[in-house]
Amino acid sequence: MLGCAVVAVVTWVAWPGEKEPEYQGRRLSQYLKVLFNATKPTADARDAEQAILQLGTNSLPCLVRWTECGPWQERFLVYLGRLPKPAQRMLPGRVGAYLMRKGFEPSCRELARFGFETLRGRAGPAVPELARILNDVNSTPIQRAAAMRALACIGEAGLAPLITAIGNPQMAKLKVGSGDFNLVKPPEYFICDMIALGTNAALAVPLAITWLSREPLLASRAANVLGWWGAEPGLSVPALANCVHSPNEFLRLQAVGSLGRFGERGKPAVPVLLQALSDRDHFVRAQATNALKQIAPEVLTNGVAR
Repeated sequence: MLGCAVVAVVTWVAWPGEKEPEYQGRRLSQYLKVLFNATKPTADARDAEQAILQLGTNSLPCLVRWTECGPWQERFLVYLGRLPKPAQRMLPGRVGAYLMRKGFEPSCRELARFGFETLRGRAGPAVPELARILNDVNSTPIQRAAAMRALACIGEAGLAPLITAIGNPQMAKLKVGSGDFNLVKPPEYFICDMIALGTNAALAVPLAITWLSREPLLASRAANVLGWWGAEPGLSVPALANCVHSPNEFLRLQAVGSLGRFGERGKPAVPVLLQALSDRDHFVRAQATNALKQIAPEVLTNGVAR
């Protein structure tokens, strides 16, 4: 019993911070764990999302703190998760919420992720603190990446700090696929995740166009997101049309699909899309047909160009 009390005291010192907000008798972390464990939409998941929305900005101090959780804290929580269940029940609630049950419990950063994904734009007041984590010289790559993921979830208000981060020398340490289940990656990749921005992404369009000539993975993602944004067609459409002749088949596929999302605004790309009907890749040919149907269906007759 004494040992459990000592662990609880040590834990309290190692995991400081204000108490978790509650809604209808349940803590924020309990609702977040429901979302983490949901493999498909369920009534429980919908109720959890509504509860998190009701908590609103009251959740932000915890979500920011969990985003900044350091590696030693994560390791400490994993260690505590190996304690006997009676000892775990003695731990403070906000610590017990993150223990690794059967080796597959969410980390504090994963919980924060579901919180920001649910709140989205409502989490805008957290942007200054997330930007602080991102730019802090003492932040680890995983902490920076977690902050960037949160900014990407927030949306328009989180875009400017991500764009600024591209010029930060510390970002050179972020390599795709390094650590924390591929969370660590440069800011360009997080910006490409922000497909819901729509035309609000106009500030990022010139940057995304430059990424079309970068490494294949980033180029393909940039081509994809330019279509979802649908912003600045005078810049985006010609840039995507240039990609239709790329030797990278996946880039060609993404570029053709994105051109179709511009609808009639994509008409300057009709000549290259007609050429793409003869592409050596079956999927590119099919995508070109679909794009032309969205942009200029009159140039097609039963899927064959006039």
